[in-house]
Amino acid sequence: MKKVNFARVRPVLLKMLVGIFVCLLVALVPTAIISGKNVIVEKFGTVGSYQGIIELWNIDTFEGGTASKKSFLTSRAIEFQKLNKGLVVMVKNMTADECLLALDQGQRPDMFSFGHGFGKQVENYLIDIKNVTGVDQTILQSATTKNMLLAVGYARSAYLLASEQTRLADLSQRISSQAFVCGKTKTLKNGKKKITYSLVCGLAANGAQKAFEDNFYPFVAGETTINYDTSKTAYGAYCDFVEEKASILLGTIRDLVRVKNRESQGKLEGVIFEFFGGYTDLVQYAAICKNATAEKQSASKKFINFLTSESSQHKLCDIGLLATCSNLNVYESGVLAEVEKASKNYYVPSMFD
Repeated sequence: MKKVNFARVRPVLLKMLVGIFVCLLVALVPTAIISGKNVIVEKFGTVGSYQGIIELWNIDTFEGGTASKKSFLTSRAIEFQKLNKGLVVMVKNMTADECLLALDQGQRPDMFSFGHGFGKQVENYLIDIKNVTGVDQTILQSATTKNMLLAVGYARSAYLLASEQTRLADLSQRISSQAFVCGKTKTLKNGKKKITYSLVCGLAANGAQKAFEDNFYPFVAGETTINYDTSKTAYGAYCDFVEEKASILLGTIRDLVRVKNRESQGKLEGVIFEFFGGYTDLVQYAAICKNATAEKQSASKKFINFLTSESSQHKLCDIGLLATCSNLNVYESGVLAEVEKASKNYYVPSMFD
């Protein structure tokens, strides 16, 4: 029997041990680089024995940023499905009216996605979602009623002011300080008067007026420098601004994207913004339907946890919206990083009001 030459075998054994150690390290501490930051990749596999379809109805009640909330939900569903073989999350976009009609006809989803203005409509269809962590308390509180958490906010937007330098009376002052002073009235040759309002916003679509008053000054009914038209939509207000019917636009991140795109096309110039926090009702929630089986409810809760995980929240950059997780910055630079920073101190009203 030949003697083993340990001097020759030792390097081979050492390489084997190092390889085993590296494999264990990778298995136990998975990480990914997202937006230039080290982010722990949470494990969301093995939701149980359920294999089948989770149907999610998405109802948009406010405009997004650079892309639709459905695209975000769909991309997240695809990633979730990779971790849970045999489970499919099917996202169906619906209007509020379509959703209510389907519910009246006895149809039920397994999950809902909706914003403010619709929570009260579906309150009686939702289950209590327990033990949610990581999401800002102000958002969780907004979806809590009778000591039950009925939805979890997974994305938010923010209000802002936009203008062109040439439309403002004093460039040394903030946009908000000129909300009542940069309007003007011009008498035309035919004797009619043309009003250029100081500020315009879509009061019919969201809480823009409340957000403005929370940060700056109260609107004055009948004030000629403010386009106080409660039937105007957010997009209608944007159109008034680009048609120079108003000097300042009170809008959302979606308007910021529209205005920046228009500036890049040379149709606007010298665009400036003012971002603020405070009141916002621009939150999109995920909720679970009572009609779903216990297995589906368990899988749906896991999907909500996935939507609000740090890795998923960083993907909100893909649609130009902001995170709902506590103290999480998803933008490193650019105009949306400025929005994110300015809107850190915010509060959200009850979605059931």
